[in-house]
Order: sequence, then structure tokens, then C-alpha cells
Amino acid sequence: MAVFEQGIWEGLERWRLSGEEMEAEFLPQFGGQVISLKHRPTGLSLLREPKSLEELKGRPFLFGIPVLFLPGRLRQGSFELGGRRYQWPKNERGINHLHGFVWGKPWTLTVDPQEAATVRAKFEADPGSETALAFSHPFRLTIVYRLEASTIRLDAEVENMGKDPMPVGLGYHTTFNLLGAQGNRLAYRAKLPTGQEWEMRDDLMPTGHLIAPTKFAPWLDSRGEEIWNVVSDNLYLVDEDVPNEITLELEHPRLTLWMQAKAPIRNWVVYRPDRDAPFVSLEPVSWVHDAPNLPQPADRTGARLLSPGESAQFSYAIGVRQPT
Repeated sequence: MAVFEQGIWEGLERWRLSGEEMEAEFLPQFGGQVISLKHRPTGLSLLREPKSLEELKGRPFLFGIPVLFLPGRLRQGSFELGGRRYQWPKNERGINHLHGFVWGKPWTLTVDPQEAATVRAKFEADPGSETALAFSHPFRLTIVYRLEASTIRLDAEVENMGKDPMPVGLGYHTTFNLLGAQGNRLAYRAKLPTGQEWEMRDDLMPTGHLIAPTKFAPWLDSRGEEIWNVVSDNLYLVDEDVPNEITLELEHPRLTLWMQAKAPIRNWVVYRPDRDAPFVSLEPVSWVHDAPNLPQPADRTGARLLSPGESAQFSYAIGVRQPT
């Protein structure tokens, strides 16, 4: 039986949904995002949580699960798609555009008493709204969060509410916590399915070439890569014919934390700034950095258009497996 509670955190609404094994908290007024996810049987806090609103606003992508529409970097905020030229705000050090138009904004969240353990989050950019004008298109983004035993599922739908084709891409900047309750390091080992790396430039943009895994080669080993060894701001494309699942395996307590995504999401961003960072961001994205500017087909970059009145669906899940 799911339990729903409402509270206040740092002057913002904070919703809590407690299911059989998972407990999720949301911030409706700040991106509508999941800000906390706990595995109740082990007491583990799976996501990195901010200590204050000031800390969250200072590094908004590095806590919880920010929703990215469109995800990643765009060189100089500029690209052409469908015969139309776009110029978006240079919100990353005044150089590139980063992560789109919905994070940090108020969303409408609802709980359906007929649908247990479910929160429905909606962001609507009506024609003429500030977001629609910045993006150049009106749209609606709905995400249904469902707690199912030891899993949280995120089923998203993007609808084009305008009269012109619009760019569409979705990602989740999922930032996992690497510390236990006593501040001890959690010794996760990370594993990837087979795939290819995007070759990266020094400016953290992909060259457009796909290469055999080098940075991610240890992740493909049967034992995986020790997560505390990882330093990364890299992109990985999962092969089409394998399950799209990343795992973090933990010895104490013994469990496997897994992330799964379905097409059109095949790419992942792995971000960890240094060896001492108490977190790692594993980001499923349907649209890679600079997607429309890369010399690769859309089924690899994710650069696509959504026709007027058309909708696109995206599925993602996070869960915990424990040995029986």
C-alpha cells in the first residue's frame, strides 16, 4: 500500500511517495524532479541529495533526477534541423547551450487515488509563454513516475502543440550517491552492455566519430570498473541488439542497482568530475551532445523532429536487485 505525504523543504513543496520497497520525494516547484530515492529494505539513499536549496541552485544538475529537454551541450547554442536555424541561450559559461528549457521550473504534479504509488508530473509551454518563445515551439511534457516493488519507472510523453515540426530529445541527469549513512565509501562496480564510445574533443564535445570502447573498456570486463576510479564526461552508445542496462554492483550490502532505458534512448552520458567526487551521474539521453551538428544518422545521435500534433514516448527505470 503506497503512502503519500506533503511537506515543506526550504520554503518549497516537497512530496513523498512511499511504496513497498522504494520511497521517492519530489520538488514540484523545482523541475518537478525526483530529489530523493531510498531503498527501504537496506536504508540506502540511492540519489545524491542537496543539503539546502542554495546548494541545489548552485549545482542544479548534480542532485536527484533533473529532467533534461533537450539534453546535453549544443556548440554555441546553434544548429539547423528541418531547414530551420536555431539559436538558444549560451547558458554554459557563455559558450554553449546546456540541458534545455524545463529543469528548475515549476511543474504541475498530481496523485491519482485510483492509481496507487503513482505521481503524474506535467510541464506545459503554451503558445506565447516564455519557455515556448525561448524554445521556439509550444509543447507539453508529461512524466508518470510509478513505484513498483524495488523499482521506479519513468514513462514520459512529449507532445508538439505547435504548427511547425519541433526538435525533440529527452534525458535524465540521474546523480547517484556514493556514500553510506556514516559517510563511508560505497564500493560499487559499474558494468555496461556492449556498444561504442563517442570520440570526444578537448572541449567535451563529440567529434562525430564512434570508436571501440577505450575509456569504458573496464566497464565491459566481467568484474566491471570500480566506480571510485572513474573520472568522466563521456558518451556511450549501446548496441541495438542487447538489453540497454547499466548496473552498479555493491558488495556490502550485497545488491545490484540497475538502470534501463528503451528506444529511442540508446545513449548514456557518464559524468564524474574527479576521483574524490561523492557521486556519479549516469544519464540516459535520446539526444547526444551537439546531436544535429554531428555527421551521424539520427538513430545514433537522436536528432529528430516531431510533427505538429505528434507525440513521442520515452521509458526509463531504476531498480534494485538483491540475492535471494
